[in-house]
Amino acid sequence: MAINETVNFAEKLAPFMDPQYGVQKEVFTCLMEILTEDSYNCHILQKFLLKYQEMPVKREPDVICTLRHELREQCREIYDLAMGPTANILT
Repeated sequence: MAINETVNFAEKLAPFMDPQYGVQKEVFTCLMEILTEDSYNCHILQKFLLKYQEMPVKREPDVICTLRHELREQCREIYDLAMGPTANILT
């Protein structure tokens, strides 16, 4: 059944980009696989980032930054895929 339906993997994974969950590296790996193959998921992640990119995340016990800053610093390629022209096709 899933062959004909696009699954919003980016929507499910995006909240776990927050370092507090301890799976950030794995989430980035999965998102890179998904976003390079599926522009729809780029669009989904873009919508998530536009809504939550200013959300504070705790990188270290004494370091708090925004989700956008964390993503751009830790995996710029994902940010660029989500916010680039491919993701804008569906807006």
